[in-house]
Amino acid sequence: IEAWNGSIETMRKLNPKILCPTHFGSYEDVERHLGELEQRLEDWLLLVEERMDEELSQEDIAEELEAKGDAEMLREGADPEDSERYELAANYEMLVAGLMRYVSRQRESA
Repeated sequence: IEAWNGSIETMRKLNPKILCPTHFGSYEDVERHLGELEQRLEDWLLLVEERMDEELSQEDIAEELEAKGDAEMLREGADPEDSERYELAANYEMLVAGLMRYVSRQRESA
């Protein structure tokens, strides 16, 4: 998470005029996208932490996160095909595995 936040901050310092996320076109509203990414990372981390505390399985957490992510994308005007592309680009199972590992390591070091 710290690395993600550091990368977002680096992008802000570069002050790009256009953001081109892989497989998703280009956007001129860079700050909005970076802000949404920061918020989404925070929200998704919190969801994973809460579900871990409830002792849900990794698979169940991934399913819930995928439903949440798809709903967020549709609310923002994405096509249903965009969620399929997102799943290919950033698999929810792997995302949840990484977030669970992060949470576990943070808790171990606390």
